[in-house]
Amino acid sequence: MFLQTFFSIICLSVLSFSNLSAQIIHIHVGEEEREINLSEVDSISFADSEPHFQYEVAGPVMSILISGALLNDESLVTNDEVGIFNPRGICSGGSLVPETFPEEPMGLGAFMGDQGEDRGFQPGEELDFRFWDASARLEYVAEADLIEGRELIWVGNGFIRIALHAGEE
Repeated sequence: MFLQTFFSIICLSVLSFSNLSAQIIHIHVGEEEREINLSEVDSISFADSEPHFQYEVAGPVMSILISGALLNDESLVTNDEVGIFNPRGICSGGSLVPETFPEEPMGLGAFMGDQGEDRGFQPGEELDFRFWDASARLEYVAEADLIEGRELIWVGNGFIRIALHAGEE
C-alpha cells in the first residue's frame, strides 16, 4: 500500500502557485510516484498511531446511518474514516470504515457539546462530513445526500440515513 511504510525521505514538489485549483503535489517514495490535486485536500498526515478523527464523547447523540461513501467514485475501504464536524470545524464524531462496508451500512454518532462550548453540536447546526483516506494519508471534505430524515442538521436523539461523496465527479 502506497505511503503506509516508514519514510526516510519524501520529496514534494508543487508544480504551480498561480492557480490554487491547478496545484499538484508529487510524492516520490523510491520508484513510486503519486500525484495529488491540492484543491481536494484538507490535510496530510504520516502518523499511524490513532484514528485520524479525534472527538469527545458526550450526550445526547444524533445517529447517522451511512449507506454509501464514495471517494473519486470508489467506495471507502477498511481503515478509512468518516468524521462529522460542527460549523466551527470541530470534529464531533467519527467512525472507522468496517470490513462489511458498503454491503452493510455503517453507523456514526454526532455528539452534542456543552452550551457555549465549541466542541460538539448545538441544536439546529449543520452537519459537515470529511473522509480520511488511510492509504493515501489525505483528508477530503465530503458532500451528503439525504436518503431518510428531514434535514442535514443536528437534532438530539435524531436519526438520518445518508450517502456521502467526495473528490472528482
